[in-house]
Amino acid sequence: KEVKLPDGLTDLGPAAFSKCDRIESIKIPGGVIKVGENTFSECISLKSAELCEGVVAIEYGAFEKCEALTTIVLPGSLKKICGYYEEEEDFDGHGRVMRTLYYQAAFSNCKSLKKVLFRGTRAQWEQIEIGECNELQKAEVVFDYKL
Repeated sequence: KEVKLPDGLTDLGPAAFSKCDRIESIKIPGGVIKVGENTFSECISLKSAELCEGVVAIEYGAFEKCEALTTIVLPGSLKKICGYYEEEEDFDGHGRVMRTLYYQAAFSNCKSLKKVLFRGTRAQWEQIEIGECNELQKAEVVFDYKL
């Protein structure tokens, strides 16, 4: 099922579409400034997403565990794609330090993501603040993409 959000929309809040397993494609209008935390997390049928000009940020976990996502269209207006590692230390019952590593990125566990179609130039892409996002870094980026 394709979802087209209305043009007047300005915000996609946290987990707005999380776990909506029937969404196959989504188009986010340019009036939306940022895609919030976990907005589309665990949308397991989502295969493609298009973010229109005007979107400037993709927050932590926005597309996390969208395992079918193969292609995403990103706007030249994009400035930030969030991702981070966090390490926690604790002691076990024997006085040893235990370390736990937490990882969350905009595209965590999007193992099928192969192609990023970027509507800006290579120079614009290099200016985007991209957090720790392994899946995104493995994908092929096509610059100056026109629909």
